[in-house]
Amino acid sequence: MILSEDSIANHIPYYLTEDAKQGLLKELSDFPEKINYYTTRYPNDILQGDGMAGLQIINFDSGERKFTKGILLSNSCDMDTGNYRDLPIKMTFAPLIKIDKYTDLLIKKGIDKDKIDGKIRSIKEQKVTHIFFLPQK
Repeated sequence: MILSEDSIANHIPYYLTEDAKQGLLKELSDFPEKINYYTTRYPNDILQGDGMAGLQIINFDSGERKFTKGILLSNSCDMDTGNYRDLPIKMTFAPLIKIDKYTDLLIKKGIDKDKIDGKIRSIKEQKVTHIFFLPQK
């Protein structure tokens, strides 16, 4: 499903001023080209969306365990050690995979180069719903 400016405009909160609505539409129309995905503002906190190394991943078929880099999906408040819990909270994350490795997988599957190029372009434009692209800094 491709979102148009009109369909997005229909979902903007009614209480925003016209200037705020136009500003929001402008920012959304700039996505994903003019966006900074990264921040260094909270270096001492573990936050949702942070990238981390040393996260354990398990292959349930083989039982193999290894460590990988990933992006944290859990809510920041759930991971905050200052929040008391009766039972410890586990962090949920998604592994990070280099775009080159994904491209290699497609090549090994025998997918046509033009189709691969189109897939990679769509991924980088955030148009693929099951993959979230994070550009290198």
